Amino acid sequence: MNRKFLLVGILAIAISSFISSCRKQTVNNDTVQTKAYFPLELGKYVDYAVDSTIYSSFDCTVRETHWLLRYTVADTFSTEDTQRAYRIEIRQRKADSSSWQTQGNVLVIPTENTLEYLQSNLKFIKLIFPVVDGLYWNGNSYINTDDQDYAYFSNWVYTYANVGQPYNTGLANFDNTVTVNQADQSLNTDDGPDAYSYRTFAKEVYAKNVGMVYRELTHWVQQPDSSGLNACKEGYYVRMRAMDHN
Repeated sequence: MNRKFLLVGILAIAISSFISSCRKQTVNNDTVQTKAYFPLELGKYVDYAVDSTIYSSFDCTVRETHWLLRYTVADTFSTEDTQRAYRIEIRQRKADSSSWQTQGNVLVIPTENTLEYLQSNLKFIKLIFPVVDGLYWNGNSYINTDDQDYAYFSNWVYTYANVGQPYNTGLANFDNTVTVNQADQSLNTDDGPDAYSYRTFAKEVYAKNVGMVYRELTHWVQQPDSSGLNACKEGYYVRMRAMDHN
């Protein structure tokens, strides 16, 4: 299985890089306050409804699945370089009546200016501090985009928008949020079913004192066969919407 599809099962992922890639600007926001967009108290959890679509070019099929995920701050420890790290346990179930099954873990490392997020052996810089409208950075700077499986993570620009604004996931309302626009790339998506085309889109929304409340990630490539016809998509779409939290 292509390594990039490992992200779907779990999604359902140096300060010098931050300094060099962020736009220079004067900010007066309180860093401690803005870190409330990703609270890390032990026992904190958020439940998500997950919708996923897998496109297979092998047999031109489209498979849709729906399930529930719970992300819980389960443990904390010090790393080798004495940074404080947090383990977020991911559990899954198919319906409200079924029991939770452990699926995996995410490692979160908050630093003075960033929040690093390790998932499926990939490290992302999910947030930078303070949270200010228009601030941008290279959130995928740790990822080896020379690897073909992860090449689609190149040229992403994480950008803050709608800081402090309310957001509705369709399942719950949140009064104070920030949107992180990550990627919006496409080619020939309107040129018909047999054209070479691709689409990459990524966005996350974080709510104050809750954490991530929305995630949308799309990546697919449509490649015609040797005849120039019979193009089928290869890739995926996943959407996570917060529905409950403590």
